[in-house]
Amino acid sequence: MKEIKSRLLILTVLLATVGIVYAATTATLTWTAPTLNCDGSTATGATAITGYKVYSGTVGRVAAGLPATSSGGCSDVSQVKPSDPKVAQAYNDGSVLVTAATLSKALTMPDDGLKHYFAVTAISAQGESNLTNEVSKQAANPPLPQAPGNLTIN
Repeated sequence: MKEIKSRLLILTVLLATVGIVYAATTATLTWTAPTLNCDGSTATGATAITGYKVYSGTVGRVAAGLPATSSGGCSDVSQVKPSDPKVAQAYNDGSVLVTAATLSKALTMPDDGLKHYFAVTAISAQGESNLTNEVSKQAANPPLPQAPGNLTIN
């Protein structure tokens, strides 16, 4: 019996030290390319879109003190500028860059049970646009362990 308890203890320690790998949740974002610049001119030539920047985080606009939606023209007060310090609070990651020909991006989110928020900006030689509207997706919760088995008493 002592040997069985010893083996169970070793097995328990091994199971506790082995990392559990969780499946991840995928969020696929899609958007349309802007055809105009803020001044109403066509976004071509020197002002053509060169890429997009995807922002993601677990705080979101409202919790960071930003407007809930961005709509209207470039001068609309509801527009969120990437230079606003609150953007760094809302979206802790703005490092995903995609090419101008790409109008979607699949992102892997950890299964942490948190809501993840996303926004996109367009980039040209003149700079970065205001952020798009915000979208969100709830990540799955990490799985719970199975209950121990074969409980006995002496």
